[in-house]
Amino acid sequence: MGTTNYTGILISGRIHKKFPETEGRLGKTLSFYENAARKNNIKICYFRPSDIDFNNREVKGWVKSSQGYKLIKIHLPAVIFRRTSYGKKYDRLFSPLCNKGDLYLFNLRRFKHKKYDDYLFFHKNETLRKHLPETMKATPESIKEMMEKYNQLIIKPNSGRVGKGIMKLEKSEGHWKFLYKKKQEKEIRWETIEFKNDLPSRLIKKMNKGSFLVQERINLATVSGCPFDMRVSVQKNCFGTWQISGIIAKLAERGHFITNLTQGGTSYPLSRLLEGHPSLSPGKVLHNLVPFVLLAADYLEKSYPFLADLGFDIGITPEGFPYIIELNTVSDYPTLTMQNNELGDQEWEKVFTTPIDFSAYLLNEKHCS
Repeated sequence: MGTTNYTGILISGRIHKKFPETEGRLGKTLSFYENAARKNNIKICYFRPSDIDFNNREVKGWVKSSQGYKLIKIHLPAVIFRRTSYGKKYDRLFSPLCNKGDLYLFNLRRFKHKKYDDYLFFHKNETLRKHLPETMKATPESIKEMMEKYNQLIIKPNSGRVGKGIMKLEKSEGHWKFLYKKKQEKEIRWETIEFKNDLPSRLIKKMNKGSFLVQERINLATVSGCPFDMRVSVQKNCFGTWQISGIIAKLAERGHFITNLTQGGTSYPLSRLLEGHPSLSPGKVLHNLVPFVLLAADYLEKSYPFLADLGFDIGITPEGFPYIIELNTVSDYPTLTMQNNELGDQEWEKVFTTPIDFSAYLLNEKHCS
């Protein structure tokens, strides 16, 4: 084992299996990481949680050499960038190392959160509260209560599912419509049920299958009649401070309201999407967005240390007022930014390189021993 200045990247088993052959989207992602590592005079070791020997503080992982990626054993890096989920077993092993200052793991799993937990947390802050769509746990009673206040509601799972399971209620001419996705043979299509008073049994049945939220639907700004929102990458940088590294605009498919790329949405650079927009410009969006998103990250960090890479889903009204829709602590940047294995916009490269810059900052400043 060597004594090279290593940072670790915690990867999933699926990604681990793709080494040492690393082409396509993965290869492009790794090239961004490796270029940033070379610039910072550090090396990267990629490994799964199961590859760690906690007793001996060692890990066996993939490291790039002149002959490509090789599996080698090294001392457990003092800085690890988490790019996958892991269970309570590893939480119990990582947490003591972090608490003692032997390890900086971002983002540590102790910030295990549901969407409603995030809503309640941000709601405590008077400044951030106005940037939240009203949200309640979904029950027949809470849905009825929200129907008295709003003409459009979103019903969605309480845990992240990349847009899957999202439903909608909208009022039109005194009647309500319930919109949901239904699989018919090999095709998935939107179905509509109209009702006036009693909630559709189909909605009740779906809610009984898990934990759902009912949320005020924001009047999102549109482009050519299609609503859009944004994934805002908020990361610790080479100075150890929060920055917005990239904004990825997500435009819903025509005739639909879900912007997730896995559900038919398309990603765009914000400047390109807003070309010729009647009420919004990139400058106006940034002016309204930057202060409150950085405040949200700082507010989170005060209660949950070891946060350094956050993906906020932000909706914006036609007038430019921003809302927090969702928070992601493991943001799927390759899916959002790459088309045909190339970046849709060169500025998005920073969402990959900034965490490596921050890792180097921690190592160089000896924040971890």
